[in-house]
Amino acid sequence: MNLSRHGRGTDVYEDRSFLVVFLLISLAFGWILSPILLAAAVVSLVYAQIQSGGINFDQYFHQFQHVLPGAGRRSLAHFGLTDIAAVCARHTTGLMGASKRSPGTCSASDRAKEEEKRRTILID
Repeated sequence: MNLSRHGRGTDVYEDRSFLVVFLLISLAFGWILSPILLAAAVVSLVYAQIQSGGINFDQYFHQFQHVLPGAGRRSLAHFGLTDIAAVCARHTTGLMGASKRSPGTCSASDRAKEEEKRRTILID
């Protein structure tokens, strides 16, 4: 029972073309979203391993140092980057010091001291 094209029925070819377009769009979304979902899953797994202590950055860093040529190891030693724990401690201390100096976290007495330093500099 196929009604005319201008009637209430639909043409078989219209149904098929709709299904083809729908399938192509679905495949395109799947093709785009699958790497994104895979990357999210990998990041989640790596983050869980980091949180549980399963990934040992110190060991990886030492392996990386042993793979470097002599010039690379000397450069790391020159800049004090041979011990990962010392590097982390230095950066943590530096970041904590920077956060104390940021304007949003200073106390009133700290701001007064800074203002006094500025006045002294301007007078000299």
